[in-house]
Amino acid sequence: MRWLLASAFIALAASIVLAQAGEPSRPTACATDSTVDAGLLVEACTALIDAAPAPSLAVQARVARAAAYVVMKRFDNALDDYDAAIRLAPKSADLFARRAAAFAKMREPRLAIRDYSEAIRLDPDLVQNYVDRAAVFAKVRRVDLAIDDESEVIRRDPRVAEHYDRRGQSYARNSAYDRAIADYSEAIRLRPEATFYLHRGVAHQLKGDLDAAIADYDQALARDGRLALALHNRGMARWKKHDRVAAAADFDAALAADPTLDIAVEHRKALAREMVQGAHATTARRAVAR
Repeated sequence: MRWLLASAFIALAASIVLAQAGEPSRPTACATDSTVDAGLLVEACTALIDAAPAPSLAVQARVARAAAYVVMKRFDNALDDYDAAIRLAPKSADLFARRAAAFAKMREPRLAIRDYSEAIRLDPDLVQNYVDRAAVFAKVRRVDLAIDDESEVIRRDPRVAEHYDRRGQSYARNSAYDRAIADYSEAIRLRPEATFYLHRGVAHQLKGDLDAAIADYDQALARDGRLALALHNRGMARWKKHDRVAAAADFDAALAADPTLDIAVEHRKALAREMVQGAHATTARRAVAR
């Protein structure tokens, strides 16, 4: 995803060399591997840009430097480079998508959506831009528009399990649990992995079908026995079914798998208090019975 610019900028930079017509190719820091830090990359690409290379190479250098600036959180500098690159190649969907990703990282969703929309207009066949725009829509709670984009992704690329999983999460946010379950089921059919069972279990649980939720959490844990959220959520379902002992065991297992899972800590303490209160109540009833 373009949200991960920090890991992507070196890959782009690796394609850039200081080369002019009639000159031998001379690799610079812009063409090195991931051991080069962002500051060195900025210096090398600045030297390349200052040398006034051919427009295509200037675009590559601008984009590489912009990505490095994003890593350094120098967003204004990054936007200047993306703007310059777009002026040189105004019909490049990729450039608009990259600038959109920078806007998203800057928490400027309106501008990110604007640029993703232009990228889609320029190249409607690039599925990733629909995926990324949907993610921005979801962040600003325009779940209906996120679903529209996710549906378009599925129409264009129907054999990828993650696409159904993402739309399922959007449906679940809209409380459309049956549709969410259908999408998670398709994701599971395509690739039966633990996370998809976990998500379907959550949808069943939110719908109130605790037995189906527990069955899905069981399936998730059969594939990843240390999936802390599945253990915690199964504990919540068992607690709801008044099986306190099994719920406590699940909370303990969740914390063993992930001691930082605060919600499991809170619920384990609350369950312990309830169990103590229940024990006291039982003792009191027995005393009265005598």
